[in-house]
Amino acid sequence: MNRNRGRDHSGWIAPLRLPLAGNPETGWQPHGLFTTTTPVLGRLSCHASVLEAGTSPHEPHGHIEEEILIMLSGQADLIVVGSGREAPGQRITVTPGSFVYYPACHRHTLENTGREPAVYLMFKWWTARKRSAKRELAASVFHLDEFADDPAGDDQAGLRYRGVFGGSTGYLGRLHAHLTTVAPGEGYPAHRDPHDVALVMLEGQIETLDGKAEPCDVVYCPAGSQHGLQCCGPEPARYLVFEFAGGADRAPLIRMAMNLRHRLRGPVKTLPGRAVRKLLRLAGLRRR
Repeated sequence: MNRNRGRDHSGWIAPLRLPLAGNPETGWQPHGLFTTTTPVLGRLSCHASVLEAGTSPHEPHGHIEEEILIMLSGQADLIVVGSGREAPGQRITVTPGSFVYYPACHRHTLENTGREPAVYLMFKWWTARKRSAKRELAASVFHLDEFADDPAGDDQAGLRYRGVFGGSTGYLGRLHAHLTTVAPGEGYPAHRDPHDVALVMLEGQIETLDGKAEPCDVVYCPAGSQHGLQCCGPEPARYLVFEFAGGADRAPLIRMAMNLRHRLRGPVKTLPGRAVRKLLRLAGLRRR
């Protein structure tokens, strides 16, 4: 299941079927889904973990990566440590339908407080150049049932969008999350985004990227890749979307390079002109 995709611009479905095998001896068992580099992110990894009852995967720690943790089954207490080294940990119980965002270097851990194994999905990312944003997203916990009936959402024919959060981070010009519900037989046509997109399936089935995604599967679309989807099951499909956008200084370059590559319909290495090649390098769509 573990894939190192390198600089892959095509997008893929990473299947994830529960239950996953745990490790009673160590109390924690990770299952890698993919590791990749993209035009926006220097490195992005995704894995699922099984945490046995009464255990923690590690002591409270911080790391250079930013992180999103999504509960898939069971329950656990998030332990968020304050700014001081000896600050007591704040405990927040999370169950399926909850997820948390951690900024880089924010000290944290979790503990399975239930009687059954807990399974969670995790995205971790970093870029070589850290932004100096004055207002960045803080560590936050989100419960999707609080957004499902939000009247301020965006409804279209067969599609229902509910925003969850959005803002700048230490590495991203914008990190955005929303909850989408698609009616049977509905969807949206293929298109290209200037940002990386990850979908976490919650309910139902969709057809996308020449495959089918079911609950707990992860659909990943790097910036510039063409993707669309359609609900292919008898029930509505529901999924959580994360958008990883680069800094404001790179977004126009990425968009321009995407359009050039699409119009010329050729591999990046065949594009003519020193100026075009430089533009692609600056946007991260061509290796230096």
